[in-house]
Amino acid sequence: MIPSQESQLILILDDDEMVTEGLAAGLEREGRTLITCNDVESAELIVERMQPSHIVADIRISGPFGYEGLDFIRFAKKYTPESRVILITGDASAELQLEASGRGAVGFLQKPFEVNELDATIDMLHCSALSARSGFDRIIRMMPFDAIVRSDALRPMFQPIVRVGAEPGVFGYESLARFRTDSPLRDPEVLFRYATRKHRVVELELACIAHSLHDGAALARKGLLFLNIHPEVFASGASFTETLVSQAEGIEEESTAATAAHLGITLGQGYFFARPDEPSAFL
Repeated sequence: MIPSQESQLILILDDDEMVTEGLAAGLEREGRTLITCNDVESAELIVERMQPSHIVADIRISGPFGYEGLDFIRFAKKYTPESRVILITGDASAELQLEASGRGAVGFLQKPFEVNELDATIDMLHCSALSARSGFDRIIRMMPFDAIVRSDALRPMFQPIVRVGAEPGVFGYESLARFRTDSPLRDPEVLFRYATRKHRVVELELACIAHSLHDGAALARKGLLFLNIHPEVFASGASFTETLVSQAEGIEEESTAATAAHLGITLGQGYFFARPDEPSAFL
């Protein structure tokens, strides 16, 4: 068993959700926080922001011909050199183990293996320098991008915009993209960094626009509705008007149509554009 004063923040990376879920369930116990990722991009964000004490990663992430796990070791050791990296794979050749060791891996398990084997390996590889509670739930799931853009948890918050002076009052509402989750993706900066690394910022923006038009319908009758648009949407090659119309038409509720009309979508007018204060923050 690990010393009582040492907690563990364990990142589990595998493209198979059943594998990450099964390992997290088997490794869960007091003193551990487990983070599951199903792509390299989300795992990189976790390494940068949370510095896991242990990393359990498959060697092949995107298919039988890729060895992204090896490259991920190098990335992880750059940002968290104290992290203990354990690779799991069905191909445990001596050459592959030697290469993984040279890049910084300190453990190697061949599939299939028992969870208690991994459990014992993690306990054996102490990492006191990075032992810390994460402040999240015991199991953190980084939802894959495709699931995010389809999720009902991708819901905006609306911030009133007020007029000051002789006739003060609310004259509009700004839609703020939010993903309702207990993972680091609840931070919009992290969410957009993830989309940027996946080269899918425009898809995320369109999903946010659709939810903003839907959820902001009632507010749009009281005042103007402001949407923050990532610069890549304007560079996507598609007409911004056509994009908004397409998203609005995808929702058949009458209230959404009223919102679209209020925004001037059908006439191509009435827009208010706001670039992020620091576009580079999403790169």
